Amino acid sequence: YWEILNPYDENVTMNTEVMFEMYKELCGLAFDTPVQPEEGTDTGISGSDMGYRVEYVDTLDDSLAQSTDEADTVAEVILGKEDGNGGRYAAVKGSEDQVYVLPEMSLQMIFGRKPFDYILKIPVLVSAETLKDVEITADGKQYRVQVDVAADSYRFEKKEVEKKEFAALYQAISGIRMVSEMNEERSQEKEEPHLTVSLHRNMEGAPDVEVSYYPYDDEYDSVAVDGKERFLVRKEDV
Repeated sequence: YWEILNPYDENVTMNTEVMFEMYKELCGLAFDTPVQPEEGTDTGISGSDMGYRVEYVDTLDDSLAQSTDEADTVAEVILGKEDGNGGRYAAVKGSEDQVYVLPEMSLQMIFGRKPFDYILKIPVLVSAETLKDVEITADGKQYRVQVDVAADSYRFEKKEVEKKEFAALYQAISGIRMVSEMNEERSQEKEEPHLTVSLHRNMEGAPDVEVSYYPYDDEYDSVAVDGKERFLVRKEDV
């Protein structure tokens, strides 16, 4: 389970496929052979505020190479200027006298992405197995869906329905995709949402989640998860 702590928080779900693409690029950056820049070359390493930091477990033992609460090794890489040949000068903090050249294309695969690129484009990811009920408020009307996956029981208000009917509704609710970050706040702060979905959980420690969709402009709605409004969705999807 991955989280982007900045600029988002625990309500945003990582796209692990994109995340592992980034890790693949990181793992492909080799620090095997230092280079010797020509005399007088400004590598840009001294005083640079650009780079990345990796905390990891330093081991070749597969049984130990797993997620832990605390890493035992830290590597901080300082990035300097481009070398003019498709690379960028770099050094490991603490050993700045050893200069390397990293491929700029690989670095762009890491630094060229924005935080929005790393997340799943759905407001929330909640397993139906953890649901007790779903409350839907739309255009001033409220509807309640009771869920008991273990008992294979689903009720729309007082009507018992089949699992496939619930699944179709829940897929529609969960399938509204975010298309971008919200660059500007809504101009109509006091306007009521025209759709709110409240997910009530059946597990201790699993928090309830509320997702609301507000009019934003002619093409998009904004989406607020537990009151935090960051992203836009297509109005027609809502």
